[in-house]
Amino acid sequence: MKLLKRKISQLIAFSVFLTSFLTTSFGFFLSQSILKQDTNELINLSCDLIYHDLNSEMESIEQTVKVISSYVMNQLTSVDKSELKNAISYQTNEKLANFLENAALSTENSISIYVRYNPEIYSPTAGIFYVRNEDNTFSLTEPTDISLYSPDDREHVAWWYEPLAAKKPIWLKPYNNQNINNELISYIIPLYKDDILICIIGMDLNLEKLKSEIETIQIGTCGGIALLDDEYKTITNSPLTNLLTPEFVETLKQYEIQTKENDVNNLMNSIPKIFSQKFDKENNFFISCRTLRNGMNLIFFTPKDRIYNIRNSFFIRSLIVFLICLLISIGLSHKITHTLTKSIIKLNHCAKEISNGNYDVSISFDEKDEMNILAKTFTEAAQKIGKNAKKIKELAFSDSLTGVRNRHYLNQMLDNWPESVAYTGVIFCDLNKLKFTNDNYGHDAGDKLICNFANILRSLFQTEDIIRYGGDEFVIIIKGIAQDKFNLLLRDFDKVNKQDDVPYASIGYLWDKNCTDLQNLINQAENKMYLDKNEFYKKYPEFHR
Repeated sequence: MKLLKRKISQLIAFSVFLTSFLTTSFGFFLSQSILKQDTNELINLSCDLIYHDLNSEMESIEQTVKVISSYVMNQLTSVDKSELKNAISYQTNEKLANFLENAALSTENSISIYVRYNPEIYSPTAGIFYVRNEDNTFSLTEPTDISLYSPDDREHVAWWYEPLAAKKPIWLKPYNNQNINNELISYIIPLYKDDILICIIGMDLNLEKLKSEIETIQIGTCGGIALLDDEYKTITNSPLTNLLTPEFVETLKQYEIQTKENDVNNLMNSIPKIFSQKFDKENNFFISCRTLRNGMNLIFFTPKDRIYNIRNSFFIRSLIVFLICLLISIGLSHKITHTLTKSIIKLNHCAKEISNGNYDVSISFDEKDEMNILAKTFTEAAQKIGKNAKKIKELAFSDSLTGVRNRHYLNQMLDNWPESVAYTGVIFCDLNKLKFTNDNYGHDAGDKLICNFANILRSLFQTEDIIRYGGDEFVIIIKGIAQDKFNLLLRDFDKVNKQDDVPYASIGYLWDKNCTDLQNLINQAENKMYLDKNEFYKKYPEFHR
């Protein structure tokens, strides 16, 4: 009996031991598999959050400078070459100065903003120059005298000569601007009218502040970021920048080429692979690289031995717990695996939401550990990206004068128009008295006339697709509307349009049961508008252009 009892005990002990060992081993290797599979995703997720945040900030600066450029060019639309010198009056400069100050205040990390006129037309110091103060306000500063410096003096006049050499909007390489004694990166647009340089418009980003922010960022608990210029020379201080070698730079270049060659249509489903780089016995890293809009490179690194230490520590703890109590070992292994998987699933789900354009995500964990810190950083970064994306989208697709959609919005609609859209109506409008109003009452009155007409369109047509097509031309696109309802809208519009002695606008319209070519529908409506415009001129010849 004792022998049988001993055998049964041994059998049970062996069974429990074998079951516990297999279960613990399976849990460990499953965790290892998850760790290997998701290390790439987690590191790249952290990288992309910071990368998109910086890129959004730079894109915001680009968009701000483009808006200012459009504003300046609108002032010169009807100016003759001989009148360029006197085209921008004191009043216009005052308005432009206010516009620049507001733009600078609304752009985070901007340190200065400026418009500098061609010294061959104006003077070597002609322009508007705002510099940020310590209290985050902006004050007008005396513009630099361009004539005092040679073209190769980057520290004083790189912002002038390099955009002129490029003859297109550019980001300047990082440089130390001696005029305001700061290290900067700058986005600058040169403006030409009839091949004559009018001015340059630019905004400077405080590189010192950006470097300070980057140098304090950690990836997880032991990783970091290095910032390199477009020639892979170090900008920020980090353990990685002290280890740069020509061989490592070549590896980074190859990584960048492979990333650019990824299929754009599959970017949502593919994450750039991290790679490992061993410099010596003490320095072995996981590396991931991103190239910013201005050509600078963000290098994300995590010491490899730290990752392995986490793995080894987990194995040792599991082994100790297994030797102490097999049942507790199974429970702990299950709990750790479950917790790790749950956290990763949450992060993965939110990453997919962000990739699909939903930035209103929030992650939280009960434990106050590094995963909770990463989740908090993830949430804050996603919200900031969403805020910037929304601001940029509104700025890109809205007409600055009237608030309705602009031509860029229409181009996006044309590019993404489906193969067919049922029941589509198009109305093309052209104001009748704009030139008469401008000539007799001034351009402010003309702008008011355009804005009033835009408000009329908004009140009549409940659609966001009200588009300022040109200076005084508007296009209204109504999708999914039956022809009888479209005709009722036209009747109401006609009443409002002709409520005064002289109609507000000449119009052309067209309804299509199955629209396969929106541009063709707009062109046909425009042609009908011209017929209506000719009839208007016959009736009111005094308004003929």
